[in-house]
Amino acid sequence: MNMIFQVSARAWAGLQREPAALRRAVMAPVLLWALVSVVPVSEHWLVSLSIGVIGVGAYVVLAVRVHRYLLMEPDQASADSIGLYFIFGVFLVLGLLMLVLVSLVLKPLAELGALISLPVMIGCMYAVARLSLVLPDRAMGRSSSLVSVWSWSHRNGWKLFAVLFLPLLLCQIALGLLTFWMEPLPSNIANNLLNIPITIFGVALLSQAYLELAGSAAEPVVGDAAEKDDP
Repeated sequence: MNMIFQVSARAWAGLQREPAALRRAVMAPVLLWALVSVVPVSEHWLVSLSIGVIGVGAYVVLAVRVHRYLLMEPDQASADSIGLYFIFGVFLVLGLLMLVLVSLVLKPLAELGALISLPVMIGCMYAVARLSLVLPDRAMGRSSSLVSVWSWSHRNGWKLFAVLFLPLLLCQIALGLLTFWMEPLPSNIANNLLNIPITIFGVALLSQAYLELAGSAAEPVVGDAAEKDDP
């Protein structure tokens, strides 16, 4: 438990390092996400799909910029590109599809009882936690293999699982209490808006975990950044 507090404290301290730079980095995606959050739900599937795509795009930009703010020097962090966002988004969507497949597998298992479905669910969350280190890696423009990503948390997999999920679980409990008292604002809008700072903190937790587990093991930055590093 002490480790969770330490990593959470370092992640929070990282977010406070240069508040002005952080505001500049996240202002546009946060505003876009907030706008999407208050748009009324549409019965037309194309409108709903468009809003969902915009929301995912806002998250991708937000996550990449927070990762780079925490893990890179200011002059390097601002040197992002559309290609970087695209690669990050591809890995994010692949992860979401994996979660969808897991949910499809868990649905019939749930009928067999919690003794079977719960261990499978926890095992899947454990795998997601260890593989999620690929996201800050891609946000930095690196190209480490999934085998390397998995190996970074060797003997620390359950610690990583706890660091990534327990603080966010507590935040979600607090969020539920806040939305209960935020009347007359519709609960879904309040929930979406309050999820923005929780999401930023979650990205910071993942950045801090990446820094501690993979900082010295990550492969060289690809592309132009790698050429600049060559003597």
